[in-house]
Amino acid sequence: MALVCAVPAAGQEKDPAALLQQGADLAREERLEEAVGVWLSVLDDLEGDDLATAHKYLGVAYKRLELWPEAWHHLTAYLSTSGRADPDAGAMLQVVEERLGGTFVKVALTCDPPGLVLTIPPSKPGFPHNSAIRIPQSAFTWYFLPGRHTVRAEAEGFVAQDVALDVRERGDSGQREVRLAAVVPPVEIGEKDGAARPDGHLVVTEKPVEPTRGSRTLEWVLLGSGLALGATGGILHGVGYARNETLYDDYLKKTGEDAQSRYDDAYADEVRPKEISAYVLYGVGGAAVLTSVILWAVRDPGARDAEAGTAVEVLPIGLPGGGGAMMSLEW
Repeated sequence: MALVCAVPAAGQEKDPAALLQQGADLAREERLEEAVGVWLSVLDDLEGDDLATAHKYLGVAYKRLELWPEAWHHLTAYLSTSGRADPDAGAMLQVVEERLGGTFVKVALTCDPPGLVLTIPPSKPGFPHNSAIRIPQSAFTWYFLPGRHTVRAEAEGFVAQDVALDVRERGDSGQREVRLAAVVPPVEIGEKDGAARPDGHLVVTEKPVEPTRGSRTLEWVLLGSGLALGATGGILHGVGYARNETLYDDYLKKTGEDAQSRYDDAYADEVRPKEISAYVLYGVGGAAVLTSVILWAVRDPGARDAEAGTAVEVLPIGLPGGGGAMMSLEW
């Protein structure tokens, strides 16, 4: 059964049974809000018949204050814990359920871990006391007005958090889950790696940071880039060669005074730029491959780039009939 708990006022240490009676005296004086505060402050310390009586007192007081969800909760708790029939309390609960119907939405809350405490704001604005509900079971029921409600979830050993519950007037599933993350024990620096202190805190050894081994990324990039440039040059060379064969068939195999002149013009426009680009790419690619071999032999991969002073720069250059690239290397 879900219980309601509250923290007593600072410096207040009294017998729970005496506080139960003090609340009853306040209620007889129509000081219902004060009576509710007293009963909530002692409810978690009561048991047996005194606990059942406190639930009944709270249910009746909340009903008179027209806080219907709170009244429903405590009257239900009273009838389930008292162990005896109480027709008057049953009749009051029926009235409360009628007032809840059509206005409030019934929501079943599933909570993890068991024993989690939900602090729920009062159902009537301005009422001075929250309901702190301890959830010992897997599910708990509460009535909410449609809209957004923020409840506080707390449990020992877990990270407390505020949980927003959006309750719809129509089409609400009536199911919500509140789950808290466990608190991670702090990690402390000690002398023995992996040792555990009596308080359960893990003790680890602080180790010096080992230097990371350098890589040959620069050499591999240069080698790959050089091979790619050489392959591109080969493609351009092949395209130029094929075009030259076509021009030869179109012009030089035919008779005419201007055949050679027309062939030369077409060669200069369509073949020569591709050949020039191919030779340039051969040169740049070969230089990149050669540089990668040299760096592989002389560069210390463990040295920092800033200390080694190595810099690679690739710049675009203009080539006849298209673009190209220029690479500069310093070390």
